[in-house]
Amino acid sequence: MPMKIGTEDFHHRVESGINNAFMRGAVSSAQDHLSSRKLIAAKELGNWEEWRSHGEEIRQHVLENLDFYLYQLSENVANRGGHVYFAKTAADANQYIREVVEKKQAG
Repeated sequence: MPMKIGTEDFHHRVESGINNAFMRGAVSSAQDHLSSRKLIAAKELGNWEEWRSHGEEIRQHVLENLDFYLYQLSENVANRGGHVYFAKTAADANQYIREVVEKKQAG
């Protein structure tokens, strides 16, 4: 079932979802499946907390060096014929997207 975005009242959507037996069952089943797969993966990997800590170290490294990785990405994209636009603001990004769409529809 696709996610609905719109003017429908939030509380009405919640009530509708709670009363939908199929949806409750699907969510419960998905939670059980994800939980059991996580336990299996944790056993296969060994020390789960060590892996978790290592993942956090990687995340921090990437955030601290984000400019380097974004530059590397833009170079790789350019080398393959693509283009990367670094917008200073969300408004700049939206304007750039509008311009690309207009250009592509006109061409």
